[in-house]
Amino acid sequence: PPPPLACRHFKECSGCVVEAAFEETDMLLRARAVREALLGAPLAVVCGTPAGWRTQARLAAGAGGERDASRGRRGRKRNWRATGVELGLYRAGSHDVVGIPDCVAHASVLNDAAAAVAAACADAGVQSARGDDGELRYVQMSVERSSGLVALTLVWNRRGAKESAPQLPRLVAALERSDAKWHSIWVNYRGSKGGNAIFDYEPRTWAKLRGRPHLTEGLFDGAAPDARAR
Repeated sequence: PPPPLACRHFKECSGCVVEAAFEETDMLLRARAVREALLGAPLAVVCGTPAGWRTQARLAAGAGGERDASRGRRGRKRNWRATGVELGLYRAGSHDVVGIPDCVAHASVLNDAAAAVAAACADAGVQSARGDDGELRYVQMSVERSSGLVALTLVWNRRGAKESAPQLPRLVAALERSDAKWHSIWVNYRGSKGGNAIFDYEPRTWAKLRGRPHLTEGLFDGAAPDARAR
């Protein structure tokens, strides 16, 4: 059997629902029962390691750490403001973002890319979106497995390039200065429909800011970057 996930984020993160005994999940147990009932033959399940298998991630942008902007009498904290961006998934049953910087399921290049985005946001003065305030709503990252490069999409809380200045150009410049290896950098602006949908799929809301237009994958090159390195 494959080793357990052993991820320190498992208890709070809503992403993974099992951390061990992957060959005994409800779906596989049902599939095994159906196959054995219909064909009278056992269903063999082969599970690889859970570490580093994900090559795509869609992460929400939450507020980073908080600091007090001023203090009242006797040194009591009076005003607080969020600083920076933390990327992760929502805690189950809430809209609180749980940062997952050391996600075990992610290919390591995804964790490195997420860290680069968070650092670039701090450098560029970009904040997580809340209502009409803040700029960054989500990021989507996809690894080109043949090269290990990451295609990044910034889901932006503004309706176009003019409204996005100067934060978006500053963020892209900071990303280019980072050590992350980008395949391309895209932006998806907030459309006119509103709601809770992550992406707006109207063509006018998308723009390629840097890099190549397409990811390229071979049909039979299925190994994640971490797996190839091993």
